[in-house]
Amino acid sequence: MTWPFENNTNGIVKNLAKRNLKSEKRRNIMVIISVVLAAFLISLSGLAGVSLMQTEKKKVMDTYEATYVQVDETHIEELKQVPEFARVGEYYMYGEEVSTQGFKGFFAYTDKETLYMARSQMNLADGDLPEEKNEIVVSKEWLSKFFPDCHIGDSVTLDTESFSGEYTISGILDTTGQEKQNIYSFLISKEMLEQCTKYEPDGYFAYVHLNHVNQLDGELIKSYVQKIKEELQIPGVGFHDAYFRYIDGDISMENVLLLMAFAGIVLVGGCVVIQSIFRISIIDKIKSYGQLRTVGATKKQIMRIVKKEGHSLGWKGMSIGILLGLGVTLLLFPKGFSLSGYLLVIGCTVLICWTMICLSIRKPVKLAANISPVEAVRFTSLQKKIKNRAKRKKISPCSLGMLNFRRDWKKTVSIVFSLSLGGILLLAVSSLLLLQSPEKMARQHFKNGDYKIYIDSDREHIDLLKQGNPLNEELKQEVLGIDGVEDILVTRKSASYGATFGGITARGTCDMITNENKELLAQAVVEGSMPGDNSILLKDDYRDFDGKEKLGETIELSLGEKTIPVTISGFFDGEKTDFASGHGPIGVD
Repeated sequence: MTWPFENNTNGIVKNLAKRNLKSEKRRNIMVIISVVLAAFLISLSGLAGVSLMQTEKKKVMDTYEATYVQVDETHIEELKQVPEFARVGEYYMYGEEVSTQGFKGFFAYTDKETLYMARSQMNLADGDLPEEKNEIVVSKEWLSKFFPDCHIGDSVTLDTESFSGEYTISGILDTTGQEKQNIYSFLISKEMLEQCTKYEPDGYFAYVHLNHVNQLDGELIKSYVQKIKEELQIPGVGFHDAYFRYIDGDISMENVLLLMAFAGIVLVGGCVVIQSIFRISIIDKIKSYGQLRTVGATKKQIMRIVKKEGHSLGWKGMSIGILLGLGVTLLLFPKGFSLSGYLLVIGCTVLICWTMICLSIRKPVKLAANISPVEAVRFTSLQKKIKNRAKRKKISPCSLGMLNFRRDWKKTVSIVFSLSLGGILLLAVSSLLLLQSPEKMARQHFKNGDYKIYIDSDREHIDLLKQGNPLNEELKQEVLGIDGVEDILVTRKSASYGATFGGITARGTCDMITNENKELLAQAVVEGSMPGDNSILLKDDYRDFDGKEKLGETIELSLGEKTIPVTISGFFDGEKTDFASGHGPIGVD
């Protein structure tokens, strides 16, 4: 604010700052590059996190919240009459069948409601769902491989056990990635399903989506879904884990702390670099500032000149860095745009970078303002005099360099620190990229071997095991005879299970405690104790029952023949065992 009796020098200060900016092009470029890099790194990290969350949101919003299992058509009609359900869809998983053409076909029936709610899992790229018995929806990959010249309306031939004959293509599924597993999806009509030999009337899944779900919290949704299950006497219900993870808003503190630490490193590094650049620039022009003081410039005006230079360069660098971060994020995550999230990240980036600029120019501003006209004439950047020594050293480039370093130790420390910080950041980024190598990613699924052999059949594991384990000694010797095989490691003995707790039914893989794994498992118990008769251990991060199961509670467990009550004796750390390495890191194991 300028008082009436004061001279308004804003225009003069502004013009002097502009002239300084024009005369210091090299300094300007270096400062702008530093700010651009800082703004780019911070904005890219934040925008990428927001984009990933937004992508997850789009996957779960307006989809389904729960799935009723083992329902028949009567149950489905009753569910459709519930006024709180906006959508109810039916789905029947018929299963896998092997073709003589050398592929596995996964056959299922679904209606339009389920297809819409589960669009992130199966997407109808073209055409319609089958209605007639001889109509079928095929996957795009299967069609391009086995019938490349066929389109919607054309006929294709299948030769599996239940689906043998000629079918008309009514639609095409987009199932990118299935060709790598040699498993292809097919959707059949309800008329065809009901005529199949393995069809069971009470084998449907009912997908449900609630009205005004955005106004309800997770616990209320689950309690209402459970209430409907009990009223209609439906055997079981499962919940859409991805949806409830999203609405619960679980934010990993590790990720937050990592992002804060990263922003802190960028802030410190930027401060050191920019401060060094400005300090060197001001030392070079210190006589000019002294001349301004001679003609009447005040300390405050000198400070304003330097601040305007720093702020002008800061805004340019921030704008370029944020735009680059925004562009790269939109390129990497085109479906993750969120206006509110992006504005929040941009605001935080501006705040962090502005703080960095203000801290960076604070000392150089004081240095320029505190120089008097007389001191400016004789100013030198020496921090202290070098003691005279009687012994004269031979002059060389190295000795001159060392003398120059010793003249201004603050500048030397700043340079060494900034170079060290740059090296640390380079090594950190390189390490992260190396950790994501293909071999490292593969080892997440194959921890202690290169291949895995396990039972893959439409029949229940328990039925196969009754006839004798097919992975027997004879097969072991046959595999060991293959060139290149060094050893076979038996990591787990398990069978498929079904379990019910608190009205929720879950399926997965149940491992057996053996003499080989008993000692290791005992060391991995983090709560409770090893199981005895009619008791079991659960993984410490088990979530099929919403994480509500506690020590001493009872679960109804079925391994195929009968259901028995078992007591939870304890919880174990799955990371300390090999139980997850048989089928990969699957949460239900």
